[in-house]
Amino acid sequence: MDFEQIWQRFYAPLVVFCRGFRGVQQSGLLEPEDLAQEVLLKVFNHIESYDPNYSMTTWVYRIARNHCIDVLQRAAVVHGRPLRGDEPGREIGPELAAERNEQEELIDRYLAGLPETDRQIAFFRFSEDLKLREIARIMHMPSGTVKYRLHRIRAGLQNGLKEAGYA
Repeated sequence: MDFEQIWQRFYAPLVVFCRGFRGVQQSGLLEPEDLAQEVLLKVFNHIESYDPNYSMTTWVYRIARNHCIDVLQRAAVVHGRPLRGDEPGREIGPELAAERNEQEELIDRYLAGLPETDRQIAFFRFSEDLKLREIARIMHMPSGTVKYRLHRIRAGLQNGLKEAGYA
């Protein structure tokens, strides 16, 4: 893969991923877009260390996670934003749009209230559609732990939606 292909495949998802770290916006150090660019430069500068026996996605997100953690540790930032990107949508009626907005806000609040590790796991599974094994490699944890945390995340979200009258 050349740099252009890597950039096209990973830039937008990395921006969303970097935005999900607590404190990225408040740190004042870098915007998520800048962090994504730095990550992609690291990826390109270290492409010779990539092992093709593993998924490139896993390798890129491991670099991204470590980079964001390093930046935030230097800034000693604790608070942040909910994990959510700006996805293009289809046009729908105003009633359904209002209901979807309410559901999205509920989901955003739920995700924002999760511990950072769980928010990252949710991002990788639901936004990036990564397999448990890939998430486990990125997060440096056993697959069973990732599976358990995803189960807890889904159950909590389902309960929140049910309490709000959506499930």
